[in-house]
Amino acid sequence: MPLDQVLGKQRGAHLTAQFDPARVSTAELAATRKLDGVTASAGPYSSTSFRPVDQTGFRLPTMTLVGRSGADSAVDRVEMKSGRWIQEPGEIVLSTSFEGPGTEIGSILKSTSGTASAPALKVVGFALSTSKTADSWATSAQVEAVASQGHPVTYQMLYRFDSAATKHQILADRMRLDSVTGPAALPGTRSWLDTKREADQGAAATVPFVMAFGVLGIVMSVITVSSVVSGAVGVGLRRIGILKAIGFTPREIVRAYVAQAMVPAVAGIILGVLLGNVLAVPMLADTEPVYGAPSRFPWLGGWM
Repeated sequence: MPLDQVLGKQRGAHLTAQFDPARVSTAELAATRKLDGVTASAGPYSSTSFRPVDQTGFRLPTMTLVGRSGADSAVDRVEMKSGRWIQEPGEIVLSTSFEGPGTEIGSILKSTSGTASAPALKVVGFALSTSKTADSWATSAQVEAVASQGHPVTYQMLYRFDSAATKHQILADRMRLDSVTGPAALPGTRSWLDTKREADQGAAATVPFVMAFGVLGIVMSVITVSSVVSGAVGVGLRRIGILKAIGFTPREIVRAYVAQAMVPAVAGIILGVLLGNVLAVPMLADTEPVYGAPSRFPWLGGWM
């Protein structure tokens, strides 16, 4: 499924904006919701970046932590893959990209190493944000607690626009935000085009191999069919001679053999299409989340 369709289904953010709380007020952020071209918005959410430590002392990669009260929102509907959403301070939901040894559900992460007072965070679930607005989620109070260890806090706002298909349109949308808050209050943004480019780059490496195996499959099919037909003709030479003797023309003989070959061929095509679609379902269920799309096959352990 193309990323723009997935974003539409999940109400993904066209633009994720990080605002400086010292330079912008919540009233100014509320005013950005009413700008021309803004079709939906969510936030402000408290946000910070930190590098947690697991129970073995291993430092995980730096992740963005966002304070949200729920997974559903007018923009960026976060999909739970396993576990549950946060219910109280001290709990954290991680992006599916961080799932692995040391970060299972129930694991305890420290917000920083070497500090006894560092907040402990219990992993209660794994979730997927199609627009990749965050790497982890907690309560707003928990974000403030983590930020108190020396990590800067920003306000995160999520926007959807009526025109956001190109880089120039995204730039125009950002300039509208600047007109309300001022450029100094908006230190960073991330557009859905950035997410799309990363997904395309990740898939690009596999395209040559897929094409090569596809061409190889076609060549092998041609060789197999040619061998079977040649063998059938070789075995049936006596029968062909008899057919000619009783008055069949070469064209009629060819049609008769083609008709005989079509019966198992059509049966094989129908069976192959059915089996191919059935076997493709679990593979698609596994690969869709890899590229930021929630699975469309919940009976295989995915989600809608």
